[in-house]
Amino acid sequence: MRSKSSDDDARRHVHPMEVEDESGEVDPEPKEAQAARLGRTVKHDYVIRAVSVAIVAVVLGIALVSADTFINAVGALRTFVTQYCSWWIVLCAFLCFAVCVLVAVTKLGTIRLGGKDAKPAFSYFSWFAMLFATGQGVGLVFWAVAEPIMMYGGTPFNAPDPLFAGDTALAWTYFHWAIPAWAIYAIVSLFMSYARYNMHKDTTFRGTVEDLFPARAKRPVGIVVEILVVIATIFGLTTSLGLASYQFNTGIQQIFNIQTGQALQVAFVILFGAIATMSVWFGVVKGIKNISNANAIISIVFVAAVFIFGPTLYILGVLPESLSVFVDQFMLMSGFTEATNLAAGIASYGDSWQAFWSFFIFCWCFAFATFTAGFVSTISRGRTLREFVGGVVFVPAAVCIAWTCVVGGTGVWAAMSDPGIVAQTTADSSMGLFLTIDSIPVVGGVLTVVATILIGGYIVTSVDSGVMALSNFVSPAARQSRGFKVVLALCITALAVLFMVTAGQDFLNTIQFATIAGGIPFSIVVLLMGIQFFKWVKHDEQLVERGMAEPFPAGSLAAEQLRRWHEEKDARDAEEAWRARHEGPDALDGPVADEPTAEGSR
Repeated sequence: MRSKSSDDDARRHVHPMEVEDESGEVDPEPKEAQAARLGRTVKHDYVIRAVSVAIVAVVLGIALVSADTFINAVGALRTFVTQYCSWWIVLCAFLCFAVCVLVAVTKLGTIRLGGKDAKPAFSYFSWFAMLFATGQGVGLVFWAVAEPIMMYGGTPFNAPDPLFAGDTALAWTYFHWAIPAWAIYAIVSLFMSYARYNMHKDTTFRGTVEDLFPARAKRPVGIVVEILVVIATIFGLTTSLGLASYQFNTGIQQIFNIQTGQALQVAFVILFGAIATMSVWFGVVKGIKNISNANAIISIVFVAAVFIFGPTLYILGVLPESLSVFVDQFMLMSGFTEATNLAAGIASYGDSWQAFWSFFIFCWCFAFATFTAGFVSTISRGRTLREFVGGVVFVPAAVCIAWTCVVGGTGVWAAMSDPGIVAQTTADSSMGLFLTIDSIPVVGGVLTVVATILIGGYIVTSVDSGVMALSNFVSPAARQSRGFKVVLALCITALAVLFMVTAGQDFLNTIQFATIAGGIPFSIVVLLMGIQFFKWVKHDEQLVERGMAEPFPAGSLAAEQLRRWHEEKDARDAEEAWRARHEGPDALDGPVADEPTAEGSR
C-alpha cells in the first residue's frame, strides 16, 4: 500500500503520517514504519499500560484494605496540595491564556497547521459546530447552576450591594468555565497539533516533549509522560463519571419523588461504566455519534425552554451586567490565589475557598485537556494558529457563557426568591440544577426528565470518548488493543465506585481529589510542551514566514533514518550498476532497493 501524492494528501486532508487504502479510507501508518520513525517498540506500550493499571490497582487495594485510612489520606493530601499548589495551577491557567493572546496578536498566528499548502477539512460552520459540541459536557451541566447559586452566598469579591451579588456569582462562573478553561484546552491542543502536523510527530504526548531531552533520555521520559497523561485522564474521567452519576441519581429521586440509597447510586455508576465498556469493545461509533447528536439537540431544547419559561427579563438584563463584572474583574480573578489564608496555614482543605473553586476546576480542566486535545487537533488541520486560538477559545467560551447565563441566571433568580436554595445547594451541589428547574412554572416537571436524560447521555459519551483518546495516546493505531480499552473503562468505573462506597456522605468532596491528583502532574507536562513548542518555532525563523516545517526536523530520528536510507540506496545503486556493466543483466538477481517503509519516510 503506497501513500498518495502530496497534492492528493492536501486535497483529501490526509495526515502526512497516514496512508489511504484502495477504498479511500485513511489507514494508520504501518506499525513497523511508525515504530522505527518514533524510536519506540511495542515493549514501551506494554510498560505504559502495565504501570498505569498498576497505579490504579494500588489505589484500589489501599482503599479496599482500609477505607478509613484511604479517606484520611485523601483528605490530608488534598489539604497539602491546596495549600502548596494552588498558586501554581492558577498561574498555569493564566499563562495558557497569555500564550493564546501572544499567538493571536503576533506573527506566530500566521503559521498554518500542516504547512502553508494545507487546506482545512471542514468549513468554518462545521468546525464551529463541532467546537460548540465540545463546549458542552458533564462539568458544565453540573456546575453551571450549582456554582452561581453557591457563589451568590459569597465570593472573594462580592459587591457590598446584594443587588449585584448575582452578577458577581455569574462572573465567577464565566471565569471558571469559559475563557481560562478553554485557553487550557486550546493551548494543549495547539501544542499537540503543531507537533503532529508541522513536526510530523504522532498523536501521543511523548512526541511533544521528548526532543527536549538527550537521545538516551527520550524513551524513558516519553514513557513517564504517557503514564502521567493516562493517570490524569483516568482520574479526570473518574470525577466526571462519579459526579454525573450522583446527579443522575438525584434526578431519579426528583422524578419519582423517592429517596434512593447508596446501592442505587453505585448501580448507576456501574450501569454507565458498563455501557461505555461495551461501546469500546464493540466499537459502536455510530451509536455514540447518534447519542452525541441527540445530546446537542436536547441541550438546545433545554436551554431554550429555560429561557422562554424562566425569568426571561432577568436573564436578558443580567447578561450585560455579569459580563461587565467579568471583564472588569478578570485580572483580579486570574491572579487570586488566596495567598494570605494559605500562607498562614489551613487545618483542612475545607478552610480554603480555592480548594473548591479555581484550584479544583482548573485541575479538572488540565486533566480533561488530555483527550479534548486529540479531538480538537483532528478537526483543525489547515487552520492558522490565529484561527485556531480564536475558534477554540472563544466559540466554546461563548456557548458556556450563554448556557451559564440562562440556566445559572435562573438559579440565581430562584435563590433570590428562596434563600433556602443556597443552603440546600451548598449542602448537596447536585441539587442545584433540579431546585432551579422546580422554580420554573409550567414545564418544570418535564425539564427535570429532560435534564436527567441529558446527564445520562453526557456520561456515556464522555467516558467513551475519553477511553478512545487514552488508547490513542498510549499506542499508534496499528497497535491499539480492545482489551486495553476495556481495562481503562473498568479502571474508571472501579475508581468511581470506590470513591462512592468509601466516602459515603462526603462523596462529592472526596471524588474531587481524583481530578486534582491527575491535573497537577499534567500541568508540568503542559509546561514542557510549551517550552518545546517555542524551541521548534525558534529553530527555524523562516518557519513563521513559510508557514510550514521541514519534512523532518533537523537532528530528529526520522531525519537521520532518511539520510541513512538514501546513503544505503545510493550504495546499492552503484553496486548494481557495476554488476550490470561487468557481469551482465542476469547478475541482478539480488534484492532491489525498495521504499524506506521501515524507516518511516514516505
